[in-house]
Amino acid sequence: MHSIYEIQKEFIVRFVKHYLVSIILFGVLCGVLGVFASLEIRGIQYKSTSTLIQNDNNYTVVKSYSQLTSSKNFTSLIKAQIDKSKWKNKSYRNDYKLSLSPAGTTSPFFTISVISKNSEYSEFLASLAAKTFTSEVDKYFSNASVSIVTDSTNARLNGGISSFVKIGSIGLVAGLLIGFLYAIYHLLYVGKVRDRDYIHDVYQLRLLGSLKIK
Repeated sequence: MHSIYEIQKEFIVRFVKHYLVSIILFGVLCGVLGVFASLEIRGIQYKSTSTLIQNDNNYTVVKSYSQLTSSKNFTSLIKAQIDKSKWKNKSYRNDYKLSLSPAGTTSPFFTISVISKNSEYSEFLASLAAKTFTSEVDKYFSNASVSIVTDSTNARLNGGISSFVKIGSIGLVAGLLIGFLYAIYHLLYVGKVRDRDYIHDVYQLRLLGSLKIK
């Protein structure tokens, strides 16, 4: 009489033999589709930053600077400069995201980041935003003194390769799980008896004999 371990082993061997490759391929497919879906939804984006510094000891005012970079007036100034540049006829000229970080900082150093679909355009906007900020900040904050430390960094993929690896990994795990559950269901409830050992391996019923029907 077979032990429980032997019965389980036989079932697992059958499962691996018939479904393992398909499960792995389906998981890989889901991972690849996840990466492509992410690219389709958000597209490839590039990030460039400019670093600035508060020259005096009034570091607490830095946490209010984000209100200036998000203001309508600041955005209008940036747009006016874009319309005078070589980027004025590009379809993506208004498709960018500008932010100041870290939010609520009390450090004298802070950064202006720009994300767009073009690496050179991100660098241009980061430099433009930094120069516009330093020229406009004293109009809103009395005696504010801000200097540019880094004009703009070389644009890099937003999130880096690690973000795509993470998305692909999530898709892979989800695909493997779905494939595994479907394979179990298919093995137990769908299809036909594949061979004379099927009943024994799956349902642990003793094989009494078999007939060949001509």
